[in-house]
Amino acid sequence: MQKLTWSALRLLKVATPLMVIDVALLIPAQNLTQIIVAISIAGLGVGLGMPGVTSAASLMVGAQEQGAVAGLMSAAPAFGYTLGPVVGTGLYQLNQTAPYLLVIVLFIPVIRTVWRLKLHRSEENTNS
Repeated sequence: MQKLTWSALRLLKVATPLMVIDVALLIPAQNLTQIIVAISIAGLGVGLGMPGVTSAASLMVGAQEQGAVAGLMSAAPAFGYTLGPVVGTGLYQLNQTAPYLLVIVLFIPVIRTVWRLKLHRSEENTNS
């Protein structure tokens, strides 16, 4: 049974800042407790963000484009899992905080876009 009835936009509006907060907390983390708190926030952000981005993407297109969007949404994480470690490792060799700072910089336009986003189809049976 679904307990959280937030709209796709609300999920994204909560998730994206959580992901930035997580990274910002990881940069100065000095002990296991700080790392656990930061990673827990990351888990919450990803847990809210993945269903939010998937449902928002499907709401942005018509019925004839649903298959293409589903394929893209399935391929995008694999691309990130492949590219992320390569870029992150290279940046880490330059500076230990560089990968984290890159994530923060990349999330700034993501957060701005999420807050400006308007879905084309109505999100029936959800609260905004």
